[in-house]
Amino acid sequence: MSFEKASLECINDYYSDYPIVYFLNNDTSVYIGETVAVKNHMRDQLNNRERKSLTMMSLIIREKFNRSATYNIETNLINYFLADERYKLQNKSQTSSNLTHNYYEKRFFNEELFESIWDELLRRNIVDNSRNTIENKDIFKLSPFKELSIDQVELQ
Repeated sequence: MSFEKASLECINDYYSDYPIVYFLNNDTSVYIGETVAVKNHMRDQLNNRERKSLTMMSLIIREKFNRSATYNIETNLINYFLADERYKLQNKSQTSSNLTHNYYEKRFFNEELFESIWDELLRRNIVDNSRNTIENKDIFKLSPFKELSIDQVELQ
């Protein structure tokens, strides 16, 4: 949907205080985020000078989302969009720690659900590359946003 004030009225009130993941984009740039107050947060984003050039708003909503899941999916989207190289990311940094904690059904959100989200973005021609292609790119493997394994964290 269009990223404008009028579009905020189209967001179901049920999700007004529900964890969601979103991205804002135009033809060349994207900003990826997560929030639990979508309408208020989007109003703030509309007033953000850096987001003024972004024209489209996409919301990823799932009944079973929790804050850990949306944060994890947001991080994955940043990694994949960065490696897809279609858009310039407006995100400055994502984490102060390169480790995402374990949480209930993490494997489902991190793998199964994320795979279906990425496949849908590919199907809608929002991204250019499959997950397999992205996962084999050096930019993906070396991303500063990548989650470290437990072994890697212990070596730090």
